[in-house]
Amino acid sequence: MGQKSCVIGRAYGDKLIKLIPVSDWGSAVEVRREGDRDSVGFRKEAIYRFDQGLFDRLRAAFDGNDRKTLMRLWNSAQHDR
Repeated sequence: MGQKSCVIGRAYGDKLIKLIPVSDWGSAVEVRREGDRDSVGFRKEAIYRFDQGLFDRLRAAFDGNDRKTLMRLWNSAQHDR
């Protein structure tokens, strides 16, 4: 995969994380946070195209514990495959 633009990772509890894809593992993607050397694997179903507006709305809903809005936003997000 090499260096690519950021993606949004959907972590446990619907937490969102801005990530950089490193390599494709088939059903998963190796990713890391910007500035980090360590990487982890995320299922492809938990990786979404990065959009700053969406990221900001997801963050506000997550921080505000607005589960209804958070679920609606996640359901509208496009996977990055």
